[in-house]
Amino acid sequence: MLPPTIAFIERDWLSANHVMFRDNESATLIDSGYGKFNDVTLEKVDEVLGEWGDASLDRIINTHIHSDHIGGNAELQRVHRGCSITVPAEEQMALVNWDAPDQMLSYADQEAERFAWDDVIEPGQSVRLGGETWHAIATPGHDMGSLVFYSPKLRILISADALWEN
Repeated sequence: MLPPTIAFIERDWLSANHVMFRDNESATLIDSGYGKFNDVTLEKVDEVLGEWGDASLDRIINTHIHSDHIGGNAELQRVHRGCSITVPAEEQMALVNWDAPDQMLSYADQEAERFAWDDVIEPGQSVRLGGETWHAIATPGHDMGSLVFYSPKLRILISADALWEN
């Protein structure tokens, strides 16, 4: 059972699952799904925000930069004005070079809308989400700049694509 300050949103292929955190009237979203399904992303995110008393979406944090994790960033930022985006520090150059091999867009015949990010997060850095401390841990492999987030107190890992069913 998750604390009331955390919501898990399960998605179908090709969108990454989402995790949302509430801090007072503010919310943070981990990963934004594939852009082709932005309507579903907006519906699911807004549903959670409504359940949280119309909290505002103020931040998106991406675990890595594959299209199914960043595809909703631009649309969410348009709809939720003032929403900042944080990306893994090691992914910045691939975003600057857009559609670089690291993003696997052309290679995988996928697309994502360009977006501007406001901040970066480094492996080893901690971030407060939902009233708890989460540690950013580097998990190179599936994506060389990928991060997972772990809360030692809650013993919860947000694994992005580093761990997957089976």
